[in-house]
Amino acid sequence: MSHSGTVFITVGTTEFDELIKSIDTFDFLKSLEKINCTHLVVQIGRGLYEPIVIVSNHGIPIKVEVYRFKPNLDEDMNRAKLIISHCGAGSILEAVKNEKELIVVVNSSLQDNHQTELADAMSAAGYCLSLIHI
Repeated sequence: MSHSGTVFITVGTTEFDELIKSIDTFDFLKSLEKINCTHLVVQIGRGLYEPIVIVSNHGIPIKVEVYRFKPNLDEDMNRAKLIISHCGAGSILEAVKNEKELIVVVNSSLQDNHQTELADAMSAAGYCLSLIHI
């Protein structure tokens, strides 16, 4: 089975409800459909917000899987064409190691936020696209 149409979204072991809320829209699903996404895997971690819109998917032919934690994320990262991730060093390094297309999203609500610097450095080096302030 080919997974070339898989998009994986991860927040790691943290909570990042703002990221999950921002992808929980019909417009996001339509955007994924336009890039030939067939499978969306969303790891929501310790967050309180659970996706509703993407799970019901409104007839868009994208299989959606949502979970909190797994012992490791290797399988999901390996099968993904695109990874959208919080700006955690571990998640970024795994995506880079597996040579995946990567979009990192900075959690601007964290106190003493080091993520912007990490995102800027990784983006400048060409490893990812960085989205700041969700």
